[in-house]
Amino acid sequence: MNFFANDGRVRRIVAMSKGFCRLLDWLQKDPFENLRNFPLQKDEPVKGIGGVYIVQEALPDIGPPKFSLVPSFNYEAAAA
Repeated sequence: MNFFANDGRVRRIVAMSKGFCRLLDWLQKDPFENLRNFPLQKDEPVKGIGGVYIVQEALPDIGPPKFSLVPSFNYEAAAA
């Protein structure tokens, strides 16, 4: 209960998530031999936030993790 009510804990989780995004951006530039990020099929983007629920107040000084280079997240083992 209230696990994410601690700002310090949220900052650490966001920092770990940003590090994960940097790792995948690096893999996009220099992938492992048998690991590929296959592009997802194009479709209509979701408009608005319908169906998304806000469960915590916004933290203005903590931005969400974002990828710089990764267009989609669909990593799979690829045959050599």
